[in-house]
Formats: sequence, C-alpha cells, structure tokens
Amino acid sequence: MDLQKLGIDWQSIIFYLINYGVLFAILGYYVIPKIWGKLEDRQKNIADNIEEANRLKENFQQKLEEIQKEKADAHTQMQAEMKKMHETIESKKAELISDMEAKRNKLIEDTQTEMAEKQKLLLQETEARTLEIIKQAVLYVVQNKIPENVIDESVSEAWSKYKN
Repeated sequence: MDLQKLGIDWQSIIFYLINYGVLFAILGYYVIPKIWGKLEDRQKNIADNIEEANRLKENFQQKLEEIQKEKADAHTQMQAEMKKMHETIESKKAELISDMEAKRNKLIEDTQTEMAEKQKLLLQETEARTLEIIKQAVLYVVQNKIPENVIDESVSEAWSKYKN
C-alpha cells in the first residue's frame, strides 16, 4: 500500500507527532501541574468546608439541645411557680373569706345587740308614753277627784299585772 498515493507524507506525520509531543510535554510540565494543583486546592478547600459545615452542624445541634433543655427547665420551673402561686392565692382567698366571715358575724352580732338595745329603749319609751296617756285619760275621767299619786300607783300595778 502506497501512502503517497493517498496523500500521506511520512515526514508530515513525524512532524505532527513531534509537535503533539512538544505540546503535550509543555502542557504536562507547565499547565497540567497547575491545573492539578488548583484541583487539589479546590478539593482540599471543599473538604475543609465540609468539615467546617459538619463542625458547625454539631455545634448548632449542641446549642439546640441546650436551648431545648433550658426551655424545658424553664417550662418546668414556670409550672412549679404557677402551682405555688395558685396555692398561695387559694390560701389567701381562704384567709380573706375567713376574715370576712368573722367580720360579718361580728357586724351581725353588733347589729343585733344594738337593735336589742334600741328595741328595749323603744319599748321603755313606748311604755312610759302609754302610761302617761293612760294616766291623763284616767285623770280626765275622774276629773281630778282622785289624788294623782293613787292613780300613778294603780296604773303601774295594772300595767305590771297585764303586760306579761
């Protein structure tokens, strides 16, 4: 097979191979190490970022757990304080009700005592006024012929006898 008839020149092929060899040598010596270096730096940077992200995630998880624990503790403490406050309120309420009942009972007792005294005084005044009216009526009836002291004694005796 004749390569010349096909238009292939061995010298050109060798020249192309040398050019590609030089090109690959230059690329392999100057460009590819820089690219590999950049890729390794990028790979290291990505690994560091992933490690940092994992560390931040762990820190965040710890902080979240601490906050949740603090929240639960605060909730428990608040519930205990609310219960204690409710008990205090109930005891104060019972104490106030007891004080109010005592004051109410004393007020009722004082009022009843005062009413009894006023009733007694009113009864005495009514009795004295009634005796006076009876005395005047009897004096009017007898037209001053019976002495006044006899009428007073008679009315008082009659009153004592019939008032009960």
